[in-house]
Amino acid sequence: MYVPGAGAAVDRWSSVKEAQALLEQIRDIDGDFEFETYYSLSCHNCPDVVQALNLMSVLNPRIKHTAIDGGTFQNEITERNVMGVPAVYLNGREFGRDA
Repeated sequence: MYVPGAGAAVDRWSSVKEAQALLEQIRDIDGDFEFETYYSLSCHNCPDVVQALNLMSVLNPRIKHTAIDGGTFQNEITERNVMGVPAVYLNGREFGRDA
């Protein structure tokens, strides 16, 4: 029997289960992590990165996140030689690039 939309419902259920598993993994991360993200208001990718790290910090009290507007804190951009945004630092060191 064909049921219109049944496949999509199964796919959504799988996605919900996967999302719940991912949230649980974030809650279970062991260790202290302090993220700093430099962003720009004109950056298209920055909101996703900032929101993801904010969510992680809400789910796990050992994860901290500070979002820093690079336009407001130009001195930090210069000191850290930030060449593009989003620029993520973990515990004071550049994270996620071939640094």
